[in-house]
Amino acid sequence: MPDGCLRCKQRRIKCDETLPACNQCTRKRFECPGYKRPLKWSSKYEVGKSDNISTATKPSEQVRQTTDPIQSLRPNLVESTVSDGTTRFLSVQTDVQPPQNETAAGSDPVLIFAANSAPSNDIWTPLTLVCTDCGDPWTSTILAQRTLSTPRHDDTALLRHYFSTVCPVNSCFDSHKNFFRVEVGSLISSRPLIHYCVLSMSAAHLTARQRDMATITLQHRTNALSCLKSRIAKGFMTHQTTNGSPLDDVAEILLGSILLGMTEGWHDPTQLGIIHLRGARTLFQKWITNVPECCPRTRTIITGIMSYWEAVASFVHNQSLDSISYLVPFSLETRHIYVNPWTGICTPLFIHLAHVGILTRQRSLARQMSASLWGNIGPDMLEQARATENALRSYRILSTDQIEDTVDSRTPIDHLQRVARVYRLVGLLQLYMAFPELHGDHSVDISLEHSIMSMATNVLTTIGVLPPTSGVYCLLTIPLIIAGSALQLPCFSLEVPTSTLQQDAYLFWRNFVRERIKTVQEIVGLVAIGRAQTILDKVWLLADMRRAAEEPGQNWEYIQWTEVMSSEKLESIFG
Repeated sequence: MPDGCLRCKQRRIKCDETLPACNQCTRKRFECPGYKRPLKWSSKYEVGKSDNISTATKPSEQVRQTTDPIQSLRPNLVESTVSDGTTRFLSVQTDVQPPQNETAAGSDPVLIFAANSAPSNDIWTPLTLVCTDCGDPWTSTILAQRTLSTPRHDDTALLRHYFSTVCPVNSCFDSHKNFFRVEVGSLISSRPLIHYCVLSMSAAHLTARQRDMATITLQHRTNALSCLKSRIAKGFMTHQTTNGSPLDDVAEILLGSILLGMTEGWHDPTQLGIIHLRGARTLFQKWITNVPECCPRTRTIITGIMSYWEAVASFVHNQSLDSISYLVPFSLETRHIYVNPWTGICTPLFIHLAHVGILTRQRSLARQMSASLWGNIGPDMLEQARATENALRSYRILSTDQIEDTVDSRTPIDHLQRVARVYRLVGLLQLYMAFPELHGDHSVDISLEHSIMSMATNVLTTIGVLPPTSGVYCLLTIPLIIAGSALQLPCFSLEVPTSTLQQDAYLFWRNFVRERIKTVQEIVGLVAIGRAQTILDKVWLLADMRRAAEEPGQNWEYIQWTEVMSSEKLESIFG
């Protein structure tokens, strides 16, 4: 039983042991360190054998992990005794979310440590874990450090919020195969950088509904940035990958850059995280050339994460195609697909979409520099656009038997296949709106406007089939913006009934887009997503005004949502 908090013991006064903080500390406005509890090992959660850990299992033994529903977040505490006889207390987080209260069968064994109490002296405790790719054991060193092992009560709540809420909305599926739940979660207690990144993400996500979180959010983000700066200053050794772990020093800094950069807009929607993106490019290229070939899952997942980041960032700032050339070798699909939390089953499509975003902004920039360039762009830009179009047209979605199961009934494989079709269509749709010349390359008797409207409605119809309970909704903001921006009625028909039907059809789909963007914002819980609707409202207003001013039969020029976004200063990372 608890016998008082550490601060009361040091002050030699009686502690009332009130939760979450004792009254003695509260009255003095001290931070109550909590209560130490005697705990025992639970062999159920052991992964491998270590010389410094008692009652460990063999390295080759695979322990299946029983999961609880996402709402029941009860950490299981275990006691670790190291060689010097000192006892350490670790919390094994087992809140892997099964699909709709199902038990995840055949889950990859992994230890996800949430910090608890520990002595003041720093002790390095090596643990033998199992690589989720190849099954080989590798050594991970856990630091039982006061800054990580004695968190305040609000830190514990933030970790709970990360596993219960952030993980499901930060991935298109959620199960024991969710990279952000398992692999990232396993680094929380051993890597201070990842620890503070997770706390920062969780606090920023809570800020939307708890305004008093601003100070805590800033504090954790500052700590995360300080850790990132310190890790970069100390450098890293790539030879550490030889121990079989794909998550080495370089990977830690890369993941920290990704988490900080992609969530910078969670703190402030105007921030784009471009500096972190540039650093992550260098780190990724360094890591991918040294990570063991026997870890294909980790390689493909982090590659997909970088591809998604490049895709959503390509629409918000100007850059050259050379900036993402490092991803071109990964644009060819493999025979077996590992489901990615950010790209689903179509990582190559996100690489192509990044090309589309860059080319769209390049064309807009050329238009602003010289009006004549809009009608007669350089051959290089048009050829690059044509190459991207061919890549999108030739992309084929693999069959179900070639795709890894998500183990999440909310997001079955057919949902991911539909999302892949959506991204293929929106890539072509955005390309044709920015480069209408490409439409003339195909011998069709259909007008550009009719073709674009047909593609936009196909995209929105596919999205409409997906239930709001599906995890893929976190990936739908960009498709909704692109398809919504295509809802620009060039001109009304001369026949009154036909003209009315045209207007009604456009109004129907515009309202559909509004409803779906609102649904995405409610699910994901980020303020930045609301900017998407503001952009589309402005696009639709400008398009309607232009249509009213122009004569029937004039060449229709689509208003680019990226230009409206820039002019209204609404740039944000919509992800």
